[in-house]
Order: sequence, then structure tokens, then C-alpha cells
Amino acid sequence: MHGFRARLKAAIEGSEAYRGKINKLSAEAQLGDKTIYNILADERLDISKTGPGIFGISRVASLLGVSLDYLAGTAPFSKPINPPSAIKSHLDNSLLAQNTEQISSDLLMRLFIRSGGRLEAFEPFLEKCDQYAIPMPSDTKLRVLNVGSESLASITLKTTDSAVLQAAIDTLADREVHDRWLNEYKIAEARGAITTFEQLDVQIQTQPIRARMDYIRTLIAVEDKNGRRKILNFSMLIV
Repeated sequence: MHGFRARLKAAIEGSEAYRGKINKLSAEAQLGDKTIYNILADERLDISKTGPGIFGISRVASLLGVSLDYLAGTAPFSKPINPPSAIKSHLDNSLLAQNTEQISSDLLMRLFIRSGGRLEAFEPFLEKCDQYAIPMPSDTKLRVLNVGSESLASITLKTTDSAVLQAAIDTLADREVHDRWLNEYKIAEARGAITTFEQLDVQIQTQPIRARMDYIRTLIAVEDKNGRRKILNFSMLIV
């Protein structure tokens, strides 16, 4: 985390809204009043291999108009590009959900534990999830069953047509990414649920779209009342 505090301080000083207003930034990022002040004063972060919680800092980065990669020191500073309205709405909802009882990875995990993986428990949130067939050990590709009307995939591809998402996955140029995803779906089926951090930068071969985003992905194996099993994919943008 070397240089994290300096980059955070520089981002604050470069922000017209929060320059000299650290307590305001803490409050609007839904952190404790002195959290950011304490982070800036904590010299241990300069030698630590970890850092503050990702969700809280993602809100700070969003308010300051910088990326998490910049604060982590893995990317240079760049002025943010205003995202399309659908993506911005999804991002705003994602940031809000991280501290409310709206849909989030934490909420879905709690539902999974409480319900024992029953699909009915997730019905209020299915439009924000994509649904996949359970992969068998011998399967070599993922199979899309349904695309939620408010899922990250439908917003990115601008359609809820499962065939479009299926084609985008099947034609991924980076087969290592595809194979990793397939293995993670198999792990989700074996464990019941997993959450992963994803960094995607690919050209969609079947669409004039380049998908470049960081997101938290939660995969949950569920079963409906007829005993049919599938995997829900909920993906939440982070910045």
C-alpha cells in the first residue's frame, strides 16, 4: 500500500467539493466522522500489504472522482469519463446497496444461508441476476439460462436476450478467462456460493462493445420447488 495515503490526500486536495473537508467526505462516504482522518494519519498503511475496506474506499473514490486502481497505485490518475446513464444508475444503486438492505453480495449470502439455497428466497432480486445452468464436471463451457433485466450483463450488452450473452461468453478471445469462470461456477455448485473480485477488459466479439470494468461477482447455487438447480450470478460494479 506504499503511497496510498499520499494519493488519497492528493485526490482530496484536488477535489473542489472536499478540499479541506475531510469530515464531510467521511460522512458522505457513509464512514465514521474521523475514518478518513485516521487513515491519512496511519503511517502503518505505507508498509502494509492490505488496506482499508474495499467498499468504503470505493465510495470515497467515487466521491473524489478517481479510481480504486489509482488509490492502490496500480494505475495513473485520469479524469473520470461520465458513464452512460444506465451504467451510472447501476453504479449509484450498487454504492447505496453496500450500506443498506437493498441487494448486495452480503445480503444474497445471508439469504442463501437462511433459505438453504431455495430459489424462492431470491425472487425479489432475480431481475438483477443472471441465471446459468449448473455445470457438470465434464462441461467445457457455461450455459446461460436467463438474463435479468437489471443485471450488469444486460446493461452492458443492452439486451436481455440470453443468446446474446451466450455468444459473448462463447467467443471470448481470452480463453483463460472463460476457463477460470467455468471453474468458478463449478466451485459455486460444490460449495453453494462464492464471491470473487473481477477485473474485465475484453472486446465483445459479437457486439461493438468493449467491456472494461471492475466488479464484485457473487455466484449462488439455488434450487426451485421442483428440485431444478441453477446458479445465480449477481455482479456489482465498483470504482
